Amino acid sequence: MAIKFSRRCVAVQILLAVFFLIPAVGICHAGQIVVILNKNNNVAHLSIDDLQSIFEGRKKSWDGGETVVLILPPPKSEAMNTLAAKVFKKSDPADVARFYLKAIFQQVFVYPPKSAGTTEKAVAEVSQNEGAIAVVDAGEIDDKKSVRIIKVNGL
Repeated sequence: MAIKFSRRCVAVQILLAVFFLIPAVGICHAGQIVVILNKNNNVAHLSIDDLQSIFEGRKKSWDGGETVVLILPPPKSEAMNTLAAKVFKKSDPADVARFYLKAIFQQVFVYPPKSAGTTEKAVAEVSQNEGAIAVVDAGEIDDKKSVRIIKVNGL
């Protein structure tokens, strides 16, 4: 016995399939590491070299004059692993902490970067500080409207 579907039934099935696939599209962004800036920061593009200059303390202010405020990702996050590997060229994320200890001792930085315990805290910190920058997992950003999200090639 063959089952016949009306056009209306097929249309409903297609709509349901699309409805249930839309949330899956958002999931695809999980694991994509991005840079977030304060919405008032006019920077539209950064390269890996720019990130190195910023996170290593060679660039200390934005073009608008705001002081760069570094927000580090949680220590055991994929964002920290990516920051260590792609920006600092280190295989061990703990080397990032060692870098900052040495840089503070050498007075490259007056204050150590802030460490965000979660992506949510990083987003909150960046949204409240015009000079802030953070590297986070795009799939973990709940409030995408409060920050400027920049995809960096190679990150």
